[in-house]
Amino acid sequence: MTIPPFRIHFEALRDLNHGRVSDRLPILCFEDPAANPDVVRGYLHVDFMSVYVARQGTGIHVVDGVPFEVQAGDVYAMGYGMSHRFDASEGLVLDTVHFVPAMFSAETHEALSATEGLAPLFLGFEGGESSRWLRLSKSAHVQAIEILQSMREEWSVDSPDRALMVQALFLRFLVLLARCHRDTHRSGSRVGLRARALIDLRYAEPLKVGDLAASAFLSIGRFTEVFRAEVGCSPREYLGQVRIQAAKKLLRESDLTVSTIAAQTGFPDPAYFTRFFRQQVGLCPSDYRGDRETSSNKLSEASLTRT
Repeated sequence: MTIPPFRIHFEALRDLNHGRVSDRLPILCFEDPAANPDVVRGYLHVDFMSVYVARQGTGIHVVDGVPFEVQAGDVYAMGYGMSHRFDASEGLVLDTVHFVPAMFSAETHEALSATEGLAPLFLGFEGGESSRWLRLSKSAHVQAIEILQSMREEWSVDSPDRALMVQALFLRFLVLLARCHRDTHRSGSRVGLRARALIDLRYAEPLKVGDLAASAFLSIGRFTEVFRAEVGCSPREYLGQVRIQAAKKLLRESDLTVSTIAAQTGFPDPAYFTRFFRQQVGLCPSDYRGDRETSSNKLSEASLTRT
């Protein structure tokens, strides 16, 4: 039996690291032995992104069920909603950065979105999931490790000046990866696919379009434009559709109250949920449930009559 990965939120990791720069900036910097038993089951990164750089050793990194052989100099980027674990590790040690893109200003986001090679590293592209994987040259690997070690040292103690240094070093690291990736892979995009997967995963949370845009290193306007072109509707419309489908399923298959279903499908205000549901379905939630029950009873009666 396959054991599902443990869902983990950024705040849960931050709570374990008080007194560091992560108290004021959503970034975590670790040195991770891949043989650590905590990663045998694996994790699903719900609301943060990650970059792993193999410093030494070898092993297998299983990402969303796909195994990748890892050796020193390899880089793997993970977007929101991805799961991973390590297997068959032979002295594999990783420099790890977990972060939330909201740490960057709007101006920095615009610059990152315009930096060729960066977005495909986190988003992949159609038919090319390997674009997430990057093997650094020896010189680039040395440079990356030096940056990450400096980041970890600055991150270890909380202070405003250290927070600035961590952000500056991380930007330098991202630009280094973007340039290396640009020279290795063709450009491409799967913004809509990854955003849809994230919405499907986190629809019950107070998900914002700005969060989705940040995960793609795009402005809200540009992200909405790309999403609409790829999916056929706006991010807000798609989120509403997913929430309504989840609500309909709960109304059909559970005895939960309408207020509880509203809360479990991303609608903290039951009155708004009822209005939105009626607008989308043509019935209020209680009538929809009653209509489904009536139809089910009629089918049962018809079946008994035939027998």
